[in-house]
Order: sequence, then structure tokens, then C-alpha cells
Amino acid sequence: RGAAPDDLVLAPDGLARALAAFPAATPKYVVLQGCHSGGFAEALARVPGLVGLMAARRDRTSFGCDPGQDMTFFGAIYGRLLAERLAAGGRPPAIDWAGLFAALSAEVAAAEAQYDVLPSLPVFVRGPEG
Repeated sequence: RGAAPDDLVLAPDGLARALAAFPAATPKYVVLQGCHSGGFAEALARVPGLVGLMAARRDRTSFGCDPGQDMTFFGAIYGRLLAERLAAGGRPPAIDWAGLFAALSAEVAAAEAQYDVLPSLPVFVRGPEG
């Protein structure tokens, strides 16, 4: 009969089900830095207590997804912005995730404009209150 699809592929509904298994009051943070990662947004937006940041809209590639790269431009910028907030004493539940995403999106857009590439249009989702 083979393996269950959720055991073979990380798909939006499978990830959402796995995260929804945690109590609604448990904060959940998901950062996806891959091409077309916005395809996870609809499913993740249904998970209580979730904050999700995705590198590119479902129909776009993520800038910096070239062979040999350690991470996308989105991932590098996100890592720096998060480290700044953590160094300032922030902890994940207290971080202004929408503000972090706005800064992240602006920097990604500026980098994409500098290199004259198709904008990736990063995606932010917040699930219902837990």
C-alpha cells in the first residue's frame, strides 16, 4: 500500500495538521525560505496561535535560491532582523512579528530592485488567537 503522503512530502495541509495538534494557546512560529513557499499560507492561516513568514508568493521564486547558496536573501535578512530583536531582549511571544515582516519585506524588495529581478512578494500569516 505504500507510505502515507504526509510521511513522504512536506505539504501545506500536513504541516498545518501537525502544528494544529499542539494546544491552541501554544505559540507557533513558521518561517519558510523557499521558492513558492506562499503556497503554505492558506493552510497555515487556519492554525490557532501561529505566525508564519514565507519567502515568496505561491507563484514566485525566492530571490537567492541559486545552487550553492546557503540561504535565500529572505532567510539572511530574516536571520539578521530576528537576531537584532533577540539581542534587544525580545522573546518570540513579545516580538512584533508584523513589524519584523514589514522591515523584512522592504529589505527584500530593495535587494530585488537592485538586482532587477522579479519581486518574490513575501507572505505573512497569523492564525486565529489561541
